[in-house]
Amino acid sequence: MPAIDLTNITAGYPGKPRPALSGVTLRADRETVALLGPNGSGKSTLMRVLTGLHTPEAGRVVAPNDRADFSVVFQSPAVDDLLTVRENLTLAAALHGANKAAANRRIEALTDPLGLADILGTRCATLSGGQRRRADLARALMPAPKVLVLDEPTTGLDIDARARFWQTLDSIRATEQLTVLLATHLADEAERCDRVALLREGGLIADASPSELRAPLGERAARIDLRPGHSDQPVRTWIDACDADARWWSAGAIIPNADARLIDTCPMDHATISLGAPTLEDAYLWHTAEESVAIT
Repeated sequence: MPAIDLTNITAGYPGKPRPALSGVTLRADRETVALLGPNGSGKSTLMRVLTGLHTPEAGRVVAPNDRADFSVVFQSPAVDDLLTVRENLTLAAALHGANKAAANRRIEALTDPLGLADILGTRCATLSGGQRRRADLARALMPAPKVLVLDEPTTGLDIDARARFWQTLDSIRATEQLTVLLATHLADEAERCDRVALLREGGLIADASPSELRAPLGERAARIDLRPGHSDQPVRTWIDACDADARWWSAGAIIPNADARLIDTCPMDHATISLGAPTLEDAYLWHTAEESVAIT
């Protein structure tokens, strides 16, 4: 059985006109899966259902089915600032029924992979943002969970701290054979994952590897961004005249398999155009586009 097994989940909130999740099925095992989507797409609700904090109206959570099987890293670190890193980790172990000797063995096992040696005796209030993140990750890993749930864990970190966090997570995941579920709205973070589940308005639009999601866009894609306050009609007329397939999103269009000659003809007064290897952000806009335009 996979470590994460959610089947046909529909969930909502009282007074809301539409479900927060609508028929979402997601499975994962010993891999890192990103939930990618904007605010309101259903990421947080899916995590709440997974962790038992929200009961769905339909569907079922097959796994994880035991609270001991998963841990959560929240947007804000859940360490006690008045305690040292070691004290926080010992407390976390005790809350999961481990004695002091077992806690010390677990701390020892995590110290090198997470780079904790220099900060174990430091009060958390004095740690840098990156150090607090590593301490919080260690806190979540103390009970040796099967599933690690990360809710936008690099919020507020600088570039170096984000890179260090991901390097640390990749190392520990391989060592402990974890299943990691990450909620993010950052395409570059999702790019690091084995699979990406694209969410829009509570629906699961696509679920595949980053390269598989980019594949329909070809080797080069053109992203058209409409200029604010300008009519989109000249841009639509221009795209109609191009020998391409386009999908429109809320503020522009994506053209797959794009030719460099598009740059010469784009109505620059009304839009900007960028051309290059497709990014995961381009793929998200392509797969979740509300309007498709087939040009013949």
